[in-house]
Amino acid sequence: MLTNTIDILLEEFIKKCSDNEDMLLATINSLLKRVRKLVNFIHQSSILDRYVKKHCGIKVQEYNNRLLPDQQDQRIKLKDFVSDFEIRWNTTYFMLERFLFFSSIITNITQNPSNDIGMKPIQYERLKRLAFSRIDWSLLMAMKNVLKSFRDATVILSVQKYATLGISYFITAGLKQYLITTNDEEPFENLLKTKLLLKFDHYFGTKFISIQQTQASLVGVKNNFSFRLKVTLLEKKDEILDSY
Repeated sequence: MLTNTIDILLEEFIKKCSDNEDMLLATINSLLKRVRKLVNFIHQSSILDRYVKKHCGIKVQEYNNRLLPDQQDQRIKLKDFVSDFEIRWNTTYFMLERFLFFSSIITNITQNPSNDIGMKPIQYERLKRLAFSRIDWSLLMAMKNVLKSFRDATVILSVQKYATLGISYFITAGLKQYLITTNDEEPFENLLKTKLLLKFDHYFGTKFISIQQTQASLVGVKNNFSFRLKVTLLEKKDEILDSY
């Protein structure tokens, strides 16, 4: 019965956000403020900070222990929560990534904080007021997933070992394709993508990117392909010659 009630509330909230985009953005803004407030609260309390770091370490160790021998490159070294710089979206991604990974710890200390933490009653009450609902977690996950695509694109374009001018064309096209692709099982992601797509088209449309810049990107694609082809032919020259 409780699950059905939560699902109904979730559907109603999604419909409200679909009808009113400002409501979605206001909710996200409020939610991020609450995440920052909780992270700062943890760091400001030495007792709580020590308790949280202990359980974060346990969770990381349990995760790494479950990895198979061929998955060791997926080991993580997260130690604690981090806060973001509001004007830098990539730091918001890192904040959400950790916050979601340690979500079970957040739920434990906010919805049913243990007396073993050793805090004062007023501190326990403050923690309970910072608890997150199912809708909150769904929104946080949607934000993290959307930001991850932009983070991955940024990483690819930040390398120094190869030319990125030509690749930028594919990255831009790939990001737009991601934003216009919807998933019925991820309604919050769909709403965020729709909102971001408007800004994406604004900054990556013809208003800001000229035809000459697009052509330069395509030339970069051609040159990059030609270079790769030459390298491949040189690497395979012995095999090619032997075949004749």
